Amino acid sequence: MKILSFLEKNRITFKKIGQNYVCRCPICKGDNQLHKHNAQINLNFNSIYCFSEGKVYFASDIRSAVRGKVL
Repeated sequence: MKILSFLEKNRITFKKIGQNYVCRCPICKGDNQLHKHNAQINLNFNSIYCFSEGKVYFASDIRSAVRGKVL
């Protein structure tokens, strides 16, 4: 599944800025100190790079977090 479709299905909003898509990281979104868009979506690798944590998350990681499972 394409990452943008996956995010839409899981009600994670994203925005296109220039050629890139950004979103609020679904893994660390509970931190109120974070900026609204702290993650960049990589369409080539179907992943999200979280600038706050410096980590790459794939759909399986996000799916686990959305369902409340610990990574």
